[in-house]
Amino acid sequence: MPKQHIPRPFIDDVITRTDIVELIDARVHLKKAGRNYAACCPFHEEKTPSFTVSPQKQFYHCFGCGAHGNAISFLIEYDRLSFIEAVETLANAAGLTLPVNADQSGQHKNLSDHYELLTKVSTYYQQQLRHHAEAKQAVAYLKARGVDGRTAKLFAIGYAPAGWHNLTTHFGNSRTIQQQLTATGMLTEKNQNAYDRFRQRIMFPIRDPRGRVIGFGGRTLNDDTPKYLNSPETAIYHKSKALYGLYELLQKNRQVNEIIIVEGYLDVIALAQHGITNVVATLGTATTKEHLQLLFRYSQQLIFCFDGDAAGKQAAWRALQTSLPLLQDGVNIRFLFLPEGEDPDSMVRQQGAQALQQQLQQASSLADFMFKELCADLDIADPAGKAKLKHAASPLLKQVPAGVFKQLLIERLAKLIRIDSNKLDHMLDDKAALSVGVATARGKQLDKPMTPLRLALSLLLQYPQLAASIHDQQPQINAISLPGIEYLQQVLQILAQNPQLTTGALLEYWRDQPIHPHLVKLATWQHPVPETGLEAELHGSLKRLLHQQQDYEMERLLTKATLQGLVADEKKLLQDLIKRQKQLQLSKNNLGGDISEAS
Repeated sequence: MPKQHIPRPFIDDVITRTDIVELIDARVHLKKAGRNYAACCPFHEEKTPSFTVSPQKQFYHCFGCGAHGNAISFLIEYDRLSFIEAVETLANAAGLTLPVNADQSGQHKNLSDHYELLTKVSTYYQQQLRHHAEAKQAVAYLKARGVDGRTAKLFAIGYAPAGWHNLTTHFGNSRTIQQQLTATGMLTEKNQNAYDRFRQRIMFPIRDPRGRVIGFGGRTLNDDTPKYLNSPETAIYHKSKALYGLYELLQKNRQVNEIIIVEGYLDVIALAQHGITNVVATLGTATTKEHLQLLFRYSQQLIFCFDGDAAGKQAAWRALQTSLPLLQDGVNIRFLFLPEGEDPDSMVRQQGAQALQQQLQQASSLADFMFKELCADLDIADPAGKAKLKHAASPLLKQVPAGVFKQLLIERLAKLIRIDSNKLDHMLDDKAALSVGVATARGKQLDKPMTPLRLALSLLLQYPQLAASIHDQQPQINAISLPGIEYLQQVLQILAQNPQLTTGALLEYWRDQPIHPHLVKLATWQHPVPETGLEAELHGSLKRLLHQQQDYEMERLLTKATLQGLVADEKKLLQDLIKRQKQLQLSKNNLGGDISEAS
C-alpha cells in the first residue's frame, strides 16, 4: 500500500497513541534526565549519552550524529522497516487495523499468501539439497566453490530436482495451488500447461529486509541456459528494488558502517563465509535508484566492487549516473575494480579476506572515478579538450543536489579546465534555493540570530500548543507574502485542525519533502527563551513579520512608481505605509530602540 493510501488522520492517531519513550526504552535503555530521557545513541558509537527523547514532544534527537524523528522514524531506522511496515507495527501495538481500501483488501491478503507459500517452497528446496539423491552434484559444486554447511544454512541454499511437476506433486495439484505457484513465479505456463520454472538448479532464496522470501535465483548444474535464472517480476518481487544478501547482512550487523555491492550470489556468499558480511548483490540488473535508496536506509557509505574489464567499467559508470541525484552531503560512494579475470569470490578464496579488505581500502572516490573517466580520451591541456570536458561534465553536475559535495565537484572541474569556480558555477546555472532561510551546514546547530520567520516556526514546532494564542491573527498571517511564509501558514492551518499534535506528529506532515530537514533543525534548536516568555516571544516575532511585510510592500510600490507609476489606490497605500514607518521609527527613537518590534 503506497504511503499516500494511508489516511493522514490514521497516521496522526497512530503517533498520538504511541508513547515514544516506551517504544524506544524497549530497545534502548533510557535514563531520566530532567524532563527528557537520555541514552547512548543507538545509531552511532559514543561513550557519553547525547541521544535524548522528549515525552512532551514525542520526538528523539541525537546531538552527536543528528539522528532524529518520531515513533515511525525510529522503527524505520532502528528496526529497519519501511514506512508502511512501521505504521502497521505501531497500529497493531495500539490495537488499530491498518486501513485497506476495499479494492485492495483481496490483493493485501494475496500478498500475505505469496510470502507464506514461498517460505514453504524455500524449505522444500533446502530439504531436497540434504536428502535428494540427485543433489550430490549440487553439494559437490558448492564444496568446490568453498561453501560450507554453516554458510549454506545461513543463506538457506536449496536444490530444485529434475522434473516438470515437483512443486505441484509436493504442494498439491489443485487449481488454487497452481494459481498461487504461477503468481509467485514458481510455475511457468505454456500451451495451457503449467510446469516447474526451476529444474536441476542450485536455489538461492531472495529475501526482503524482513526475511520474507520474495523470489529465487537458480544456478544450473548442466548446460542449460541461462546459467543463472531469476524469478520473474511478481506482485512481491521486483528486481529493480530487491537485493540479494541484504537480510543476511542485517542479521549479522547491528551497525552497518559501509555496504559493498557486488554482482553475483556466490560473491556475497563467499565473502560472508570469509567474515566480510556487509555485502549485497543486484539481481541480474543494473543498480537502480530504488536499490540505492534502500541501501541508504542502512548506511551512507557504499562501495561498488566490479571486475576490471570493460563490462565492469560500464556497469560502474551506469551506477555512478544513477547515484548522482542521491548524493546528499554525508553520502560517500566509492568504486573498486578488481584485476582482470578476478571477481570477489575468486579473490577471497585464493588470497584471503585481508587481501580483499586492502583492495577495498584503496577504492576510488566517486569524484576520482568520474573525472578519470571523463578525461580518459581528452587532452585537457588543449582549449578544445577543456571545452569538451566542461560539456561532458555539466549534465552530470546538474543532477547532483545543491550542497557542499556539489560545490567541491564544481571546484574540481574548474581547476581542471582552469576557470574561476564562481564563473563556472554561473555557467552551470546552478540555482540552489534556500528554504526558509535556513542556510546552515548539515548537522550543525543554528549559529546566527534567528529571523522572525524561523523563530516563529521554531516555537510552534517545539510547542504546538502556542498556536491557539495566535488563532485570531491567522487572517493577517495569511496575507503575508514573504519568502518561506507558506510553511508557517501550513503549520498554523494543520494545528488549527489538529490542536492535539505533538512535535513528532507535526513534523510527519513533511516527511520526504525537501523542507523536512530544515524544519527538524528548527524543531531541535536550543533557543534561550524561558517557558514563561514563549507566548510573548511568538507574538513579538509575528509583529516583526508584519513589519517586514509592510517594508516589502512599500519597496514593491516604490519600485513600481519609478518604473510605470501607481494607480490611486496604490498611491494611498504607499502613503499609509510610509506614515506607519515614520511612526514606528519615532517610537524606536523615543525608547532608545529597545522595543520588541526592533529586536
